[in-house]
Amino acid sequence: MGKLFQLSLLTLLLCVACTKEETVTKFDVNIPPAVQPYIDLFLSEAAARDRAIDLSDFGLDITFQQDLEGDLAAYCSQGEIVISQQSWDARSDNKREAMIFHELGHCILHREHLNAFLPNDEWFSIMRGDPLPAGRTSSINYSGVRRQYYIDELFNTRTPEPSWVHLREEYALPEGSRDTVLHRSNSGGFTHSLSLPDSGDFEIEVLIDIQNSSTDVGLAWGGDQIQDEIVVHYNADKTFVINAGLADQSIIFQRDDFALLEDTINLISMRKRNDKYYIFVNHKFVYWMDVKIPYVNRFRVLSTFTGPANFKEILVYTLLPN
Repeated sequence: MGKLFQLSLLTLLLCVACTKEETVTKFDVNIPPAVQPYIDLFLSEAAARDRAIDLSDFGLDITFQQDLEGDLAAYCSQGEIVISQQSWDARSDNKREAMIFHELGHCILHREHLNAFLPNDEWFSIMRGDPLPAGRTSSINYSGVRRQYYIDELFNTRTPEPSWVHLREEYALPEGSRDTVLHRSNSGGFTHSLSLPDSGDFEIEVLIDIQNSSTDVGLAWGGDQIQDEIVVHYNADKTFVINAGLADQSIIFQRDDFALLEDTINLISMRKRNDKYYIFVNHKFVYWMDVKIPYVNRFRVLSTFTGPANFKEILVYTLLPN
């Protein structure tokens, strides 16, 4: 009888243990309304890759400060993301997304900085960060087909090398492929609305004598506001920059002491073919991009405020079918 009682008691205790709910610790989540859409997008991208993320499992507190030390845009520390209000206000929607995804890479995915490069010398990951390699900026082209790759790599460090790293364009075209729309010589500051069809392919070239100017010179095309333009420019220190918009946060390509630039006179070319833009310096391919900008047909040259650079030639061509 005693053994039977003990067995019954053990069975009862086991049943109680089976029905007792397991206690799971949840953490507070504080997200400002301005940041919530980017958090939602991050969670959606995670779910699309079979990563169901519940932020309350981690805890997340996002706040803004007017300025951060050392010109930081944002940082993550122990579940807290602090964002520079000044940097946030200056960024496009695309750049805000990249910033938030980078910080969530730290806070939620436990990613460290990764300063590696793809075969075409672009950043391998949006997780690049301080300390940066000598001569490199944190600028990254997080747009078009590149954006998809960077999100894939964020969630999976074994993401294969993207095919677009091998895309390039030769400067030389078959004879008769260009039809001149505009030609000016020895020009200073210049703005012109081009009669180009919305779907047309074209090329803009400027031959620049920089005249030792310390400010940037180059070309701009696209929207009727500076933030809506593609801007290609350089200075006498041979810092070569491509912007999708002129603000620093819109830099998508930058190289210091760029080897393709000559000391004084340089030919800068921008070719639009279908939905892509190809940039050349002195007939050499530099970069391609598929940035989407408003189409306004506005073309201008950038010149210094103190002593206008001499644009020895300004040329605009339509590209004819091969």
